[in-house]
Order: sequence, then structure tokens, then C-alpha cells
Amino acid sequence: MSKRPRGVQKYCDDCSEHVPDYTAHLRSIKHKNNCLSTSVGGIQELKSAFKCRIVSYRVTADHQFINLIEFMAALAGPIKKVVRHQLEVLGCVKANCDLYGYFILEAKGKGEIKAFNTRNHVLTINSDLSKWLEDVTSSFDVQASSFQEKDSGWALQHWLFIEVNINKNSPLWGSTYIPTPPSIARKRAIVNVKNTDVACFGWAIMSAIDTPTGHVELPSSYRHYSEVFNFEGIGLPRKTRCHCQI
Repeated sequence: MSKRPRGVQKYCDDCSEHVPDYTAHLRSIKHKNNCLSTSVGGIQELKSAFKCRIVSYRVTADHQFINLIEFMAALAGPIKKVVRHQLEVLGCVKANCDLYGYFILEAKGKGEIKAFNTRNHVLTINSDLSKWLEDVTSSFDVQASSFQEKDSGWALQHWLFIEVNINKNSPLWGSTYIPTPPSIARKRAIVNVKNTDVACFGWAIMSAIDTPTGHVELPSSYRHYSEVFNFEGIGLPRKTRCHCQI
């Protein structure tokens, strides 16, 4: 049995080694490569140990690209596919992307993988994923151009892959059913519809204007909100400060 190295280190089962900075190690290419699933259609799932992370995907093109716009266009379909899948399950998530490319430092005759990333974006089932990807591409373009233009000497050889990170989102929004506090429920002054989707706001409106055909707390007692209102361009769930747009 090998001795554990001195210092505060943690053992990584996936890489079979002790590491001094476990959080940094989890973000390393070496660790991620050891946590990849089999590729299906250029998509691989990454096992993650981050507490708020639901899942990460690595999306790879079937050939090499130097042009970033063309690279992102080639991966747009698979990226939207994995994000849409999570939205269909969860309704609302936070998503960010990491772009990886192989760069050459000709003066020293060496090459390295460099990464660029975006901030988290809150996405719902009604989000325009094409517009979101346009914003992601624009952010990557600015970062990559700035990196190559700041006299670093590094030059892009080709883009490698995109990692899509899907994170938990727990907004203070009107979303799905939350039981009414007993002190309010006893007054029998409100209707709290027991919806199982993220359209609490839509069902709340219907309970106010529609005549129930059964128990007032059941969605089946009302017409579907989409039959009465057009929510196109108005994401669900709603932030309370956005109700003025309705």
C-alpha cells in the first residue's frame, strides 16, 4: 500500500492519485478525460463532483475548425439538444459553456490547451436557445480575440470542443406548487392550484377568471392557460418584478 503524500491532499478515485488542490483538479483536462462517457453523436457526459452541478456534456465536432463562428454553428444542434433535454425534465436551469482550443507558442516551440468560459445564464422551457448560443458565441469571440491580440505570442491551431455545464437553479419565482401556510389556508380566502409544471403564474390567473368544474385546487378543473392567454416571448416561471409585462 503506497504512502499518502505529505500535506493536505485528497485522493481522486477517477485519476487514482492524491491531489493538493482538489477543486482545481476537478476542473483539469486530465480529470475530465478520466470521467467521460462513450461518445454518442459527438456528445459525451462528464461525471461531476460539484455540488450545484446537475450534469456536464462535452460536445465535439467531427472535424477540425479554426473559424470560431463555423465551429459553434457545427455544434449548435448537439448543444441545444442536451440543454433542451434538461429543460424538459427540470423546466428551469442555469447553463454556462467552456470553449477549449489548442494554441501554439511558436517562439518556444510548445503547444497548450487554453479555455474560455461564459457566465451562467438562466434558461427556461420558453427560452430562445438560438439567441442564447449567439450570446455565448459572441462572448467566446471577444475573449479569444483579446487573448491572441495581447502580445502573448499564442496562436490558435484549432478548436477542440465545448463543454456545456447544467447547474441547479432555485429562483424566488412563481414556479410550481408550494403548500399554502396553515395560517393563510385557514382563512379560506385564496385558491392555490396544485400544478406540477413551472406555470404557477398561468394557473393562478386561470383560477381567478375561470369557473372551476371540479376541486378548485386541481389544474384539471380549469381550461389550460395557453387556451386563453398567449405567453409567447414571456418566459415561465415568472419573476415577480416582471408581471407588469403581462
